[in-house]
Amino acid sequence: MFISVIVAVYKVEPYLRECVNSILGQSYSDFELILVDDGSPDRCPSICDEYAVRDCRVRVIHKKNGGLVSARQAGILAAQGEYVVYVDGDDQIFSDMFMRAREIIAEHRPDMIIFSHYVKRGKVLQPVLEPVKEGLYQGLELRKDIYPKLLMDADMGHLSYFLWGKVIRRSILLPHQMAVDVSISLGEDVACIMPVYLEIKSIYISGQVMCLYRFRPLSDSRNFRLEQYEHLIRGVRALDALQPEAVEDFDSQTDRYVIFVCFGLLLSAIDVHGYHMVDQIKRHMKNPALRGHIKRAGFSNITPKTRIAYFLLKRNAVKTAYVFLYLCKQMKERIKL
Repeated sequence: MFISVIVAVYKVEPYLRECVNSILGQSYSDFELILVDDGSPDRCPSICDEYAVRDCRVRVIHKKNGGLVSARQAGILAAQGEYVVYVDGDDQIFSDMFMRAREIIAEHRPDMIIFSHYVKRGKVLQPVLEPVKEGLYQGLELRKDIYPKLLMDADMGHLSYFLWGKVIRRSILLPHQMAVDVSISLGEDVACIMPVYLEIKSIYISGQVMCLYRFRPLSDSRNFRLEQYEHLIRGVRALDALQPEAVEDFDSQTDRYVIFVCFGLLLSAIDVHGYHMVDQIKRHMKNPALRGHIKRAGFSNITPKTRIAYFLLKRNAVKTAYVFLYLCKQMKERIKL
């Protein structure tokens, strides 16, 4: 078996058939598809079983709800392929993805391939490319071109944080996926992909767009919740524990990543009119696991809006940052009108 495709399935009934059809419609057929029903309360379990009856390449795992990490762990434990591909249950991949991966692996034998992707917002498709040129990276090239962009460089450039959109050697991915705390639901991809990046000996960056990520602002993963800060803290502690000697500026990259995520969480709080939660947000951001990273974060080429917001967050002026970003959002919406 060459490729194992793992799809964690939870409350994606309107999109699941499109997702599975995009996988089964691949032009390269030497793969297995593992659908992990994570206790989904809708019709997803029966849809999964329907595909298993129709196509012998499909296997279904039904389990109690335990979150995305636990679903991926169940999937990779069952996987038999030399390489693993994760696909989210509400996303799609293009028909030549596996064929192109097979060609790249036949020529270069990389431990990982990263494909570019589209972000779909309503009917608008926006291509997202990696911040390094297409090609094979190994040895000194990894240190020079890849390692400085693992988490975030001073210009906010970074490799894709997501596990989807990648083809990863299973023998490398398996132990790191199994080591991720199942309780993390913010930064769970980063907690897995960072140690994978540090172990691989070679990576191929492809400029070909092979995945479609569906942006759903009302999805569970995007609904702001205060406990997301606790998940962030667990993830940051896992990053701090890595301390990779090969990446000289890993601490600085972690600093920038932490303030970037806190900035994103504050924007999410604004989306749900969460001003009443600002005091609790401030308390979470004062946690020692986050505070030092936030204070040390340094950037060079960032927008004035982001620079002001970061300046306020570094001084823990969370209420002021919230009001500033709220006003920026209101101005942007008025300009659109």
